[in-house]
This record gives sequence, C-alpha cells and structure tokens, in this order.
Amino acid sequence: MIILQTAGGDDASGVAGFAGSLFGTDAGFQATTFRSNDYIHRLNRTLQTELRAVCAYQAVRPGVKAIDCDHAVEEHQYSARQIVRLVVANRGIPEDHAPLTTSLTTTVFRLCGALPTSMGQVATISALVTLEKSLFDSYSKLLDQAPPADAELLDLLAKRTGRRIEGLRGL
Repeated sequence: MIILQTAGGDDASGVAGFAGSLFGTDAGFQATTFRSNDYIHRLNRTLQTELRAVCAYQAVRPGVKAIDCDHAVEEHQYSARQIVRLVVANRGIPEDHAPLTTSLTTTVFRLCGALPTSMGQVATISALVTLEKSLFDSYSKLLDQAPPADAELLDLLAKRTGRRIEGLRGL
C-alpha cells in the first residue's frame, strides 16, 4: 500500500507530486500531514479526550456504584480505537500526548471520590457529564468537517456519547 503523504506540507513535491504526475493531475493529490490539517488535529484532540474519559471512569469505578464504569470504559476504548483508524485513514498520525492530562483527570476524579459520600457522588457525576459534553461537542465539530466516508461512524460515536450524557443526568 502506498501512502500519499509528504512530511513537508501541501506543496506538490515528493510522493504527492509523483502521484499527481502518474495520474495526470496534481489537484487531487495535495499532501496532508497531521501538522497542517485541522480535521486530523481535531480527531487527535478528540482521541485525547476519549483517553481521558477512560481514565476518569477507571478512577471512579471503585467508589460510584450507580454507574456501570466497566461498560463506559469499554465504550470509550472502542471510540478511541475508531478515532485512531480515522486518523490513519485520513493520512494522519495519531497523537498520544495525554499522559499529563490523563493523570490530572485521574487525580481530579479521585478527589471527587474522596468527598463525603453524597457530595462526592454529585461532584463525580457532574464532572463526568462535563467530560461527556466536551466529547459530544468535539464530535459535533468533527461532523461539520468530516469527509462523507467518516460521517456515519462519527455520528454513531456522537449518539453513544449523547446516550451516556442522558444516563448520567438521570442519576
């Protein structure tokens, strides 16, 4: 499989220029990198938020019995895998710069759990709703930019996020 990508931006040099000359056109083969493509950048930010969500649900798993944390972790892991596939399919490089934010997320949710029981539950659920809303907003923005081939999957991920928000609000 040949990946039509150059490391240097959107000029017609490198592999993209070669492909354009091969197929008789250079207009359809603009090089795209993760640094220069807003859609790839937004996918990567959403990926990082999904990873933070995995850490958040893992952190609250022992203390919050009203939430099926295992199911939420599985859903967020599935979503993260799908986003990685979309990044790669769109000629990007998945970015995993999340260690600091995931450890911060874990700390915040552990602090919420350390509060007295009812106050801790309310704080935890409120923080989870905020995190899920952030994901929902990310998916909405991605859908505005998504190529048609990606739209169906992104819509599915947005709907799953919406259902988790409604489930959390019902607690």
